[in-house]
Amino acid sequence: MKVCIWASCAFLYVCQISPIYMRLMSNAKLDTLTTIGLGVMIFGILFESIARKILIVFVIGDYIRLSVVLII
Repeated sequence: MKVCIWASCAFLYVCQISPIYMRLMSNAKLDTLTTIGLGVMIFGILFESIARKILIVFVIGDYIRLSVVLII
């Protein structure tokens, strides 16, 4: 199951990045829509990365607190 989730996430990132990548590799000029798309893409990736880090901190923190409570 984890492999399917990782594969679908990798495919999602490729689909998210490929339009801007192809446009920039075709030596097209950097217009307003391309800049906006690049900004939205970078924001989305950063937002998701930060959210995942926060989730990991809370989950690990809760697990450690629960372990301490169960030991005591």
